[in-house]
Amino acid sequence: MALALYRRYRPDTFEGVIGQNQVTIPLIRALDQGKITHAYLFSGPRGCGKTSSARILARCINCEQGPTSKPCGKCQSCKDLATGGPGSIDVVEIDAASHNGVDDARELRERAGFAPARDRYKIFILDEAHMVTPQGFNALLKIVEEPPEHVMFIFATTEPDKVIGTIRSRTHHYPFRLVPPEVMGPYLESICQKEGIKAQKGVLRLAMRAGGGSMRDTLSVLDQLMIGSVDGVISLDSAVALLGFTPSNLIGDVVDALIEKDGAKLYETVQKVIVGGFDSRKFVEDLLGRLRDLLLLASAGVDSAKNLLGDLSPEDMQVLQRQSSQLTLRSLSRMAEIVNNAFSGMANAVSPRMNLEILVARLLCTRTDSSENIQTQVYAKNVEAPKANVKHFIGSAAANAIETAETAAKWPEQPENANASTNANASATTSAPQILDVDEAWNNLVKSLPSDVREYVERNHVPKVRLDESNPLKRKLVLTFDEPISQHAFALALCTTAPYDGKKVPVVVMSKVKDVFGKDVSIAPDSVAENGQKVESVAKMDPQKLAQVKRELLMRKAGIVKGFGKNTSEKSELNADSPLGGDSPLDNSLDDHLDNPLDDHLDASQDDAWASMASAPMGDAIAPARAQNKTQSQDKTQQSQSLTNQREKQAIKPVDFDRAQNVQETQESYQSQESLQEQVPSQESSQAQTHSAEGINGAQEDECSMQDESLESATNLSIDDLEKMFEVKSVKEFGASDPNNPKNARARKRKQEE
Repeated sequence: MALALYRRYRPDTFEGVIGQNQVTIPLIRALDQGKITHAYLFSGPRGCGKTSSARILARCINCEQGPTSKPCGKCQSCKDLATGGPGSIDVVEIDAASHNGVDDARELRERAGFAPARDRYKIFILDEAHMVTPQGFNALLKIVEEPPEHVMFIFATTEPDKVIGTIRSRTHHYPFRLVPPEVMGPYLESICQKEGIKAQKGVLRLAMRAGGGSMRDTLSVLDQLMIGSVDGVISLDSAVALLGFTPSNLIGDVVDALIEKDGAKLYETVQKVIVGGFDSRKFVEDLLGRLRDLLLLASAGVDSAKNLLGDLSPEDMQVLQRQSSQLTLRSLSRMAEIVNNAFSGMANAVSPRMNLEILVARLLCTRTDSSENIQTQVYAKNVEAPKANVKHFIGSAAANAIETAETAAKWPEQPENANASTNANASATTSAPQILDVDEAWNNLVKSLPSDVREYVERNHVPKVRLDESNPLKRKLVLTFDEPISQHAFALALCTTAPYDGKKVPVVVMSKVKDVFGKDVSIAPDSVAENGQKVESVAKMDPQKLAQVKRELLMRKAGIVKGFGKNTSEKSELNADSPLGGDSPLDNSLDDHLDNPLDDHLDASQDDAWASMASAPMGDAIAPARAQNKTQSQDKTQQSQSLTNQREKQAIKPVDFDRAQNVQETQESYQSQESLQEQVPSQESSQAQTHSAEGINGAQEDECSMQDESLESATNLSIDDLEKMFEVKSVKEFGASDPNNPKNARARKRKQEE
């Protein structure tokens, strides 16, 4: 009878143990230094060398030249414990699976009391030690803790957790691991050379896959393949048929059909798998292995992947290179995740064919969705944008000149199947590319925005951007701002550049994000800024805090403090050159804005574009409407215009922000300065009026400017507008003393309750 391959090549020394350096090196050092202990615990998967290492350790300890890490191989003890030897009388191997009771433990204890017959130590090797009952372990506890000087225990188990803690704590635990293909491959090649067998490309790779990292299992598979070899050659086809793997051409057809999005070809391949009698679970496992190889090629490159993929034939490598060039890393990772989940759920499948058909449908759906949802847009070369170095309020550009159109950064469209073969389906080659780098896509998106939008989302204000895909149906592009005030400015700002004139900045950015990242992607603010501060939503702020935020933003835009717009030094130079000296129209406009109580009366949810982003249509922007009612709002517009012109002529200095706590205080502060009006020269008044009107010319007027004549009319609604807005059916007027007045009715009800 022929001896099995794994028995013929069982190692006799620690140097012959493959892939277990974490165990062999410490044991070699302990033997060389004479620091051996009375009990060892070897744990790990089956077939990785636990029992063989226990025999080698016993051989090293009982060698006549020992204890040594290199047994002589000449003494009787070494010969008895060598490969194919009869075994030593002083080295007892016990199958703990069948000797696991208290009686067996008692018998072992009695045998341990006798001295060794010939060798230095009496060594007990308990294989499958986890099968011993707790009562049996407790019976062994005392002798394992304090054994006689001539006794040593070696426990070998695949489940160390089932060995009770009191035994584990009294042993030196050495964990064994599965052997990786990179280590096992050269060893199998050396065995084939010794046996005079030639294996075709890919055969050893299949044998290692079938062995699952276990050296004994792999050698058993290789032994079976050697027996079936023809003229000393193991063919790849015979190995595939014997081991039950799916032919590589069927796996390649599935991947090609997914690349071409060809459902008919995909289901035809599934039909071949079922009719051919291939194991459906094995087919899914092989498909997952092919996707793994493609992931290696796509992520690590061809040169690095060749070392990782092992002994693939040149033809198979060419097929893998072609397929990996037609698929992105994102598509491959998604498909691998779907296949892995399906493989995990196929253990108890009732209908393998149904499971396969559902799996390929999901894969085909993923390929279709990836080409539709995540796509890029070829941006126009000439995008109208405002001038650089524009100094204006949040969302306001009426007082500034508009720069000439600049060329937006163009992000060239590269088809996903750029290197596809000429016979690939047209739908696969014309699909838009997927987003591989979120930061790169965001940078190109920012470059395409108008300058009055871009200044709020540049990298100095939005240092971090990430794509949250925890919910595939509702993905989010999370923006992390450098500080909370930058996020507030982004939420409150308006765009004044065509074609987005009057739209809020978040709405403009949202529309661009949907064009670049997909229609299912929305933007979302991070709850914590880059500097670690927590960010409070503008919609949830109390009116007083909201007013403070707006005041700080206006000061930043004006250059009073560091922030948006120009800095303080630039502002001082501008003021020095101004014909008004230190009092520029910008200061007056800022002063008017703080006086205007309309901002504090606006609904906070309308000020915060984040709060209404999900419900508002992207085509509609939240912008102040032009006053069309000429009955009640016209008077207020004229009053606002006259008040603005009067303050421009008088060049009043800005109000102290610390004193302007509310609208009443601001009005009183203006009244206290009316005495200064007569001291302003008429020449300076005319210059101020001329200077303030330079930037306003028809189409460039902006609702957000404090110099706009229709500011009050745009933010106030007439009774007719309110009736239309709330669909009022009837209007009733009540006197103050009318008992039907709801106020009086509530007061009367309260008194009755008291």
